[in-house]
Amino acid sequence: MLWTGDPGVGQMLTTAMFILISLNSVSDTAQNTLDAQLEARCKFKVHDIITCENERLNLQCPDDHSLLLTSIAFGRTDLYQCPHPSIKSTDCSSDTAPGIVRGECDGKNACSFEATTRFLNGDPCGGTFKYLNVSYTCLGQFQL
Repeated sequence: MLWTGDPGVGQMLTTAMFILISLNSVSDTAQNTLDAQLEARCKFKVHDIITCENERLNLQCPDDHSLLLTSIAFGRTDLYQCPHPSIKSTDCSSDTAPGIVRGECDGKNACSFEATTRFLNGDPCGGTFKYLNVSYTCLGQFQL
């Protein structure tokens, strides 16, 4: 648990900063725990978006809110998301995509880009059709 008691404004900011710092070094299980804590303790709704390779990702928060990305993965970990005949691996993930997506979206009201290997700076699994998985929440100004 990130804290005890009801979250106040200072605790929300501290938690958001902790999550931002921790995101690049957590396992999938830990990431799911962080997402659940955001939802349960801060009453933030965490949205999960899957964008197939070469399609456009569009993220939008309400007015006066900013994007806080909680999880980013570009590659393939299963056969079910974005079905395609070209799947050679289900165990690949880009090391560069999270930083690129954060730079494009974190702290902004909205962002949009195509989930391509060119934009995301490389192909983590050649010959395999990939997808971008982004989890995010929207932070309002009152929460900062």
